[in-house]
Amino acid sequence: LVLYGKPVPAQSWLGVPIMHGDKVQGVIAVQSITTSGLFKEYDQEVLTNIARSVGNALALSRQYQQTLEAAEESFVFKQGLENSSDAVFITDLQGAITYVNPAFEKMYGFARNDAIGKTPRILKSGIIPQESYEQFWQNLMNQQIVAGEIVNKTKDGRLIPIEGANIPVVDRYGKPLSYLAIHRDISERKRAEQALHASGDILSKRASQLAAVAKVSTAAATVLSPVELLQNVVDLTKENFNLYHAHIYLVKENSSALILTCGSGEIGRELVEQKWEIPIELEHSLVAQAARMRKGVVVNDVRTDPGFLPNDLLPSTVSELAVPMIAGEELLGVLDVQSDQVDFFTEDDIAVYTTLTYQISIALNNARLYSHTRLRIQREQELREISTQVRGLMEPDVILRTAVR
Repeated sequence: LVLYGKPVPAQSWLGVPIMHGDKVQGVIAVQSITTSGLFKEYDQEVLTNIARSVGNALALSRQYQQTLEAAEESFVFKQGLENSSDAVFITDLQGAITYVNPAFEKMYGFARNDAIGKTPRILKSGIIPQESYEQFWQNLMNQQIVAGEIVNKTKDGRLIPIEGANIPVVDRYGKPLSYLAIHRDISERKRAEQALHASGDILSKRASQLAAVAKVSTAAATVLSPVELLQNVVDLTKENFNLYHAHIYLVKENSSALILTCGSGEIGRELVEQKWEIPIELEHSLVAQAARMRKGVVVNDVRTDPGFLPNDLLPSTVSELAVPMIAGEELLGVLDVQSDQVDFFTEDDIAVYTTLTYQISIALNNARLYSHTRLRIQREQELREISTQVRGLMEPDVILRTAVR
């Protein structure tokens, strides 16, 4: 002891533990600095009873405080669940729903009274295998957190993608009490992912198409025979654009009609032999429309379009796209491509095929110019040969016979 700043030895001392059950909470000690041998066995019994009462009071106080804290935590926890934007529900160990929050009611369309007492089977979409549900419950009963994506069904039958976590709730001793489920609607995210994927597919398709345009254009530019050039174009176009068929109509000389000049494959050659012609003014013809309007035309289900002219040699045509071939102001013809799939062509495809026909038109004009130039040079050479042969002749009859020959 310290008294007035000076240490004072204790003459008598008695201490007993403060117990609650078999757990020591502290110690009560009493001392005398004046009398030795002051404390008797009776005093120890009295102090022990006091310590026991203090121990009980401390335990009750701590338990009360813990209860208050638990109640506060429970209130905060429940408020958090009630205000959560995620759907939350709790089930007992048998799987019966004992609580749902407002977000659950909003997301799934079940009122609280409709859901409580039911099992989560009311949310089953019918597209998840039964084995998956069995594995899910087995993992939960093994006190494992189960998280991931799933498709659930609302009360009105809508299917919604869910990102969820299912958590086993246990007491301090690890004994399972219930199961807590937290579900988040990821419909918007899925739509964004699908849009992004579709956008990637479109970009990939467009890149592939532009590469095909370059390939066909390069091949066309190296061929100087108009007929051979166009045949190469339709064959390469069908192959590189994954088409059912492709053919080209050219404007017939001194006529207002389009004549089939080349077609892909054996069927195309057979059609050319049949000498197909389409009047530009023919109303119900996709090819004639493209020629008259001087812009691309698409029909993605020809079976319902009056402008489609069916052909027995092309029975599987379902979608069709026709694009005019124009050089400067001159209409040269029409590129007509066909697919055996519904909705195969898009409005964006018109721009791609227009680019292709522009390149084809340039190549065709160059090939025609080359052919005309070669023919003119050939004729000039022939004229020079005739002139050379008749130049040295003197008799009129011989000159005439030589020139005619």
